[in-house]
Amino acid sequence: MSSYFCSSIAGTQELIKPYTFIIFLVVSIYLLWKLNNEINKFLWASVLFIFSGLLGWTIFQTPISSGLSMMCIFSGLFGISTILFSLNDSSFIPHQNKFHDLELNGNMLRGILAGE
Repeated sequence: MSSYFCSSIAGTQELIKPYTFIIFLVVSIYLLWKLNNEINKFLWASVLFIFSGLLGWTIFQTPISSGLSMMCIFSGLFGISTILFSLNDSSFIPHQNKFHDLELNGNMLRGILAGE
């Protein structure tokens, strides 16, 4: 039964292979339109979708290993979003005391040593 299923999937894949781009394009446009009711939101979502596709294509075309390039892209994108979020916030750095007394008791030392 499973060999028949695998061979039918392989046959189906060969049949729709020339049309996968069109299928993915139609499904992507449909999802973008259904999730964004307004035309302005649809356009912004389309721009982000195209940008993410171009970014992914560019990353996989580089001679760097895909694991390393994906790590760099994801850490950079998360860093940019954090920086942009903090720019909108009215945050401030609290006063730092250089001469802070740290008191360690036995429970803290046991926890520190157990974590090593």
